[in-house]
Amino acid sequence: MKSINLDGAWPILIFVILFLVLPLSTLPGLFNAVFVLLMGIALALAALLIAALIVGSRPGRER
Repeated sequence: MKSINLDGAWPILIFVILFLVLPLSTLPGLFNAVFVLLMGIALALAALLIAALIVGSRPGRER
């Protein structure tokens, strides 16, 4: 199985993307599209956080 690299600045980048995309919802007619995009980003963040917790809880693995 392919290993996912969970090191780096991905948590910060995801939060930055969330705050950069959020103001677009104030444009007329874009609220629903931005909401769907934000939900996708939130799901990706949740998946990465769960993967990081699983990888971090493995015993005997050097980081």
